[in-house]
Amino acid sequence: MDLRLSRHFGTKPNIDNREVISFDKLLSSIEKDGFPDYGIGFFEIIRYFISKELRFIRREPLDICFPSFNKNYHLFLATVFGSLSEKFNEVIDKKYKEILELKKPSCSISNYSDLLDLKKIFLRRISSLFIEPQQFRSFLHEPCIFYLDATSYLDLIDYWNLRAIGWKIFPFPKQALKLKKPKEAVLNFIERNYFPSRFNPDMYHVTTLLKSRSTSEEELTQFKDSLDIPPERNPEKSKIILQNWYPRIWNEWARKHDGVEHCELKVDSKEYDFPEHQESIVLKTLDPEFMSPLGYGKARFANELEFRFYGGEEILAEVIPEGGERLGRAIGSFGFREWRFSKNGIVYLSKFSDQTIRLSPPKADLMFSEWLKAKGFKIESSASGLIARQMLKKLGGIFYISILANEGVIKLLEKMENGSMKILFEEKSERLQTRKNS
Repeated sequence: MDLRLSRHFGTKPNIDNREVISFDKLLSSIEKDGFPDYGIGFFEIIRYFISKELRFIRREPLDICFPSFNKNYHLFLATVFGSLSEKFNEVIDKKYKEILELKKPSCSISNYSDLLDLKKIFLRRISSLFIEPQQFRSFLHEPCIFYLDATSYLDLIDYWNLRAIGWKIFPFPKQALKLKKPKEAVLNFIERNYFPSRFNPDMYHVTTLLKSRSTSEEELTQFKDSLDIPPERNPEKSKIILQNWYPRIWNEWARKHDGVEHCELKVDSKEYDFPEHQESIVLKTLDPEFMSPLGYGKARFANELEFRFYGGEEILAEVIPEGGERLGRAIGSFGFREWRFSKNGIVYLSKFSDQTIRLSPPKADLMFSEWLKAKGFKIESSASGLIARQMLKKLGGIFYISILANEGVIKLLEKMENGSMKILFEEKSERLQTRKNS
């Protein structure tokens, strides 16, 4: 049995019985000791960043800036760069401004693209420096320029969601259509992402121009024409693709087809090997390095457990259903409130670092029955079900059920079912007895 343990920060498992947490609850304890009740605090990340990146004098100083936004289009700029409340800005200025050599340039819609330079480190980039996005089906989408209205709440939420999916995305507001610097930044973005595939030199990576839902197709075409994109290196390979429809993030079925399945945020992973007969698993949590060991909360980070089984008589569950506390009982766990069962598998929410996790390997029949009970069903195993379970055990698990696809085996099972095997056995016994007597 192979167990992979991953530590995740910031992901929200899709689970039943979710607890609704108010914004005030998230931040209530930060003013007391600097640690939030849920998750890992920004000040912890800042302290870790200082200890890791500013430990020695750097040959090239880091360009760290927390822009101050002009009143016009303030919400758009805050969505792009991130922002802190006035109270937390005071803490940053008092404790960290000098050591970070922090700059606070004025930011407007005319110069925001300058601050998006890859060498600049701003609030949102610091908070994601030590996290690796895990994007599913990422081959479905190229880097994207999102053409939106900076005054539309819907467009800003859509931009936020596209970024959360894990797309490499450059926001361009309609209000900057006649401005020189944002256009130059867009052209650089297109050029930077136009290159041949490492697997097939005849295929090129390109940039998608995506319109927001408040933007018309005519406006998107007008934006494309205004860019005056330089000619392609390969005349047959365009640098851009126009996408006139917004991906259906809100539709569970459509998300897979549109390539907008949620993005996981991974920090680290570790594998453990256990013998198949082991009834209990004990291991330590995999803690994020940037988390302070002094902090304590109701759920500091998530460890996602992924099981892989290789044979064995016991039928164990590799696919975990979504559910609540009942499924916690099925794995023999302690502290039901710390466990979540999502589409991603089994998730453990740790309150502090170096915590001990105890559970039993998830038995398939027990997990399924507890899930059904949680849905209000009363279940019991049928005779056929008991036979099927014993057959799986004797065959050695699901990896060997292909044996049952053999035509001879099927015919043999049919004879066993209608009793002809018994008649055949009795006939052969009589013949053998006759020969023995003769």
